[in-house]
Amino acid sequence: VTGKQFKAMDCFTLNKTDGTRRLRQDTAIDCDSNSHRFFVFVNGMFLLGYLAVPMIWLILLYGQRHSLWPSGIHDDLIIIQRRRVEGSLLELRFLFERYKPSMAW
Repeated sequence: VTGKQFKAMDCFTLNKTDGTRRLRQDTAIDCDSNSHRFFVFVNGMFLLGYLAVPMIWLILLYGQRHSLWPSGIHDDLIIIQRRRVEGSLLELRFLFERYKPSMAW
């Protein structure tokens, strides 16, 4: 998905004398037109949103790292039992519940 979005912003200079910039995927599109600039802006917002989701998950999981991996406990079953009763992990459970704690590192 992101590869196609980046290709939609890949412009090159077609004519060096007048500085005409065209889209590499479709040279009929003028990269300096207002419609293409608006498209690049909207496309950039979608890219940021798309790439932000895993970063947000990482930040949320990192904030709960002590509940996810209690110190001094190395038994997967005990850690899983603790995770099930930990209220702060309820909303994040879909990110880690199918993985054994020993598989995280």
